[in-house]
Amino acid sequence: SDPIAVNATGALTGTVNGLTPQASNMQAHNLIINGDMRIAQAATSITTIGTGAYQACDRWRVQTNLNQTTHTWAQVADAPDGFKYSSKLTVGTGVAPTSGDFGRVYQRIEVQDAKHLQWGTSNPQPVTLSFWVKSSIAGQYGGVFSANGNGVYAFAYNVNQANVWEYKTYTVTNGMTTFGADSNDNGIGFGVCFDLGEGTSRSTTEGQHPTTSTGTMGLTGGVKILATSGATWQITGVQLEAGSTASPF
Repeated sequence: SDPIAVNATGALTGTVNGLTPQASNMQAHNLIINGDMRIAQAATSITTIGTGAYQACDRWRVQTNLNQTTHTWAQVADAPDGFKYSSKLTVGTGVAPTSGDFGRVYQRIEVQDAKHLQWGTSNPQPVTLSFWVKSSIAGQYGGVFSANGNGVYAFAYNVNQANVWEYKTYTVTNGMTTFGADSNDNGIGFGVCFDLGEGTSRSTTEGQHPTTSTGTMGLTGGVKILATSGATWQITGVQLEAGSTASPF
């Protein structure tokens, strides 16, 4: 067997027992479902963003209370090389969030799929989030990993150039000391949330906040894309995995 590696184009090289690894046989390590936004069974586009239902692109929830009927959330055939689709927010009439306002896109992960992370124990494992993002507004953005109950870990990422696909990774090195207390294996373990317009009382500073309510899903000082009329924000290739290094999607 030859060592497994990733070449300059992001393709896997090498063999295991004479077989070359393919994306199809590496997907189990990704805790995110439909991270490449290819599945949109309920709808490929919505023009009224609600407060709780699964909407365009399966398993992903997009929520806001800021001018819900003026924005569009859609599966679009615009993505970086290696992907076909992304999820795209197009802001209608922008509104700056205040206090308890909210705007976010997130996915919940079941307890049974995340137990190996050992979050909530004395030995929480590191995890790495990776994704591709494209936005019409450059700047620092954020989101959170949220436990079921109290506890969030806020993360930050930078969009360096407007309207260009950029690859991002973020590692929580020391894991999280809080985790979902749900006793059901298919209950909510935790969530991965991207901030689109969280208000001041729903945002926090980067890092772990073990006693903060999981209603907090934003980054203090981060770009609130829903505040700007006509702005766009897109995401695809979302992957969450154990370990401190991002692997190919």
